[in-house]
Amino acid sequence: RLGASVLGIDAVSENISTAEFHADPILKKDLNYKHVTLEELSENVEQIGKYDGIIASEVLEHINNVDGFIGNASKLLKPKGLCFITTLNQTMASYFLGIIAAEYVFRLVPPGTHSWNKFIRPFDLITLFDKNGFTVLLNNGMFYNPLTNRWSWSDNK
Repeated sequence: RLGASVLGIDAVSENISTAEFHADPILKKDLNYKHVTLEELSENVEQIGKYDGIIASEVLEHINNVDGFIGNASKLLKPKGLCFITTLNQTMASYFLGIIAAEYVFRLVPPGTHSWNKFIRPFDLITLFDKNGFTVLLNNGMFYNPLTNRWSWSDNK
């Protein structure tokens, strides 16, 4: 809505189809979708250093090579580009809320969607960002309240 040109990617083609179906028609001229992984995109020489920003929301807890993912994001960003990550912290609260509640009690996502071993602690994520040449500007926790359907900042990182 502010004039950015956006490329949405996903490794699952059905997710691309769903995103295209739900896309706001007003934004379609500046919104493109591609069935590709971040790794595959970073192998395309035309994509290196092309992007002002990368947003990976609720992705890291589903991949095996987080270090490689962060490295590939670094390759795709312009100098001074920004990378925004949201992911589940590896805490007991995330185990109960992200797996037990979300998968088995409320059935918000299919059982087996998450593996607690793939949840990543903020310190470990910051270490991977540092290793891949990033400077971490902000590290905040968030909390979702299902009763109010609202997100809020949290000191719980």
